[in-house]
Amino acid sequence: MAVIGSGVAGCCTVLSLFDRLRRSPRWDRPVDVVVVERDDQAWTGLPYGRRSSPNALIITTAAEFLPAELADRFAAWFVRERPRWTADLAEAGGECARAWQDRNADAIASGRFAEAYIPRRLFGAFLQAEMADAIEAARRDGLATVTVLHGEATDLRRAGQGFVVSVARSDSPVADLAAGSVVLAVGSPPGRSILPPGVSPGPGSGLIDDAYAPSFDATLSAVRERLLSASPDGRNLLIVGANASALELVYVLAHDRRLSDAARSVVVLSPGGQFPHRISGGPEIDLPTPAMDALLAAGGGTALDVMTAAERDVDAALQAGLTVGDGFGSVGAKLGALFEMLGTDETRAFHEQHGMHFSRLIRRAGREYRDAADRMRQSGALLHVAGALDRLEPASNSGWTLHYRSSDGSSRTADRSFAAVVNCSGFEEVDAASSSPLIRSLVRSGLIEPNPTRRGIAVDETLAASEGIFVVGPLLGGVFTSQIRMWHVENVRRIHSIAPHVAESLAVRLGLGQEPREQEDRHAG
Repeated sequence: MAVIGSGVAGCCTVLSLFDRLRRSPRWDRPVDVVVVERDDQAWTGLPYGRRSSPNALIITTAAEFLPAELADRFAAWFVRERPRWTADLAEAGGECARAWQDRNADAIASGRFAEAYIPRRLFGAFLQAEMADAIEAARRDGLATVTVLHGEATDLRRAGQGFVVSVARSDSPVADLAAGSVVLAVGSPPGRSILPPGVSPGPGSGLIDDAYAPSFDATLSAVRERLLSASPDGRNLLIVGANASALELVYVLAHDRRLSDAARSVVVLSPGGQFPHRISGGPEIDLPTPAMDALLAAGGGTALDVMTAAERDVDAALQAGLTVGDGFGSVGAKLGALFEMLGTDETRAFHEQHGMHFSRLIRRAGREYRDAADRMRQSGALLHVAGALDRLEPASNSGWTLHYRSSDGSSRTADRSFAAVVNCSGFEEVDAASSSPLIRSLVRSGLIEPNPTRRGIAVDETLAASEGIFVVGPLLGGVFTSQIRMWHVENVRRIHSIAPHVAESLAVRLGLGQEPREQEDRHAG
């Protein structure tokens, strides 16, 4: 079989498949698993590998981030490997990493990392160690062999009872890989481009369309060079979007004087005009939810009624000065209770039409990131602008002029030009015009179809997009089956919980039969 992608989704799928094979006394020969990975680093994915910044943090605490099944193993690795990773982190992350280690010195020394916001690369290094041990054990036990093929999967087509995967490699001709089953574990769709027509991205233009291409550190260097080469009044940085990547960029700016001293101002443009709600670190609170409570008392309503009520309650909490980030659980619980009253059709409608909006409404970020951003905002170095990008035009000083649509719908022009612009906005839709050659090919051939959210791929109860092609990870966003109902699948816990379902479907395709499994509905925000 072929697994396309070796990030968290690919790792969890392979590990779950090993577990499933071990439970089957009928299996008497190893499965040949080929993992196609376009990066030269396997088993980390983009967020947890070297394309990301060594200073990038998990956006929630480790306790909330880690699946229960991995927590103890990660804790043992964290303590055992501490001398190595602390040295590596200090060397790679410089001033910012050293400041993180100073702030978290007690937790690091004692192994009490559960409430810390840990660097993402630590989880990536842990994943690599887990995979190395698991692959060797599977080979030794005769369960499976795993080969990593570095290159980009660009095409997938049926061939008899199986498939042929075309893999483009930089150092050799395109390879055609035969597989009986395929797992799409490619991560999120590509990001939406902000480039004006005819403009190429990169340091020369000052427009960086992908903050991780070729790496986040390269982006930081390019931003600094552009800022320093501009006139003093033009040393402004525009960040389009307020997602985790934008927070990461602001966090590094706040802790690296080489960058912060180069910037006259940093402007963040996003529809909501703010970063995710701050997690204070205090006890979870019950937010007052009178509008949602009224719906519950009335016996429910429509999907739109639920979304409208949630908006009113969150807005009222913000107006009252409550820490919405600490009330995430209470709002989610009310939503789950309302789902019980909606019925299947309206619950599906909520997932497909309102789910992502609900997630944006209550999205959260940890103290490490938010505190850095808040300090910059309070000093006047950081400015939020509520609006959507209209266009970027060359400015007279070799920078860029921003035209945007404000939250009231009016067209506006920013009051300053920008020497550098970094795209941290959302993802493309899944369709036949995707900039991903694989997604584009699969949609055009009919092997996959977008689901109604346009954020993910339509799948059946077995998580198959079509016979023999299974989906795991963020491209399951909008999944709605009898067992799994999630409008986004972009965190490790959710991916980890879904992987056994994919492994079970793979086992059935291998001829091992269906293993008994409890039925459960999963509603997620």
